[in-house]
Amino acid sequence: MESKKTYTPIFIILILVFITLFLTNISLGSINIPIDGITLSILKQQANAMNLALETCQASWEDYEKTFIKKLNDLKNKHQLDAVVFGDIDIESHKAWEEKVCNAAKLKPILPLWQGNRKQLVIDMINKGIKAIIVSCNTTLGKSF
Repeated sequence: MESKKTYTPIFIILILVFITLFLTNISLGSINIPIDGITLSILKQQANAMNLALETCQASWEDYEKTFIKKLNDLKNKHQLDAVVFGDIDIESHKAWEEKVCNAAKLKPILPLWQGNRKQLVIDMINKGIKAIIVSCNTTLGKSF
């Protein structure tokens, strides 16, 4: 069976306004998340830099949504969560999915970056002293990008 390439947003779970943990999906039988092959090691470093616990769930493409909702419910009960924060900016299908899984888990989806100007968001991050390492790049966009 041919493997589908998937893109999974990285999720940060909240208790009220306090960030509690960092959650992402890992491809079944792999140590990578399906976001351009970012390794679990990099995710651990990101979680450590934010002083957050890293939670993962492993799922195949076929049971991804069901597994993710179960994990959200488990974490909601364990940490008394109210909401999930997503980092999507403008991909409507991602927003619809995030709202769907949150509704299924009875959690509020929060998208603080939604419809933000991408260039301004980067400038704001730089001005706030946030440092980033590029771990993947889409070269098909060309040099002008």
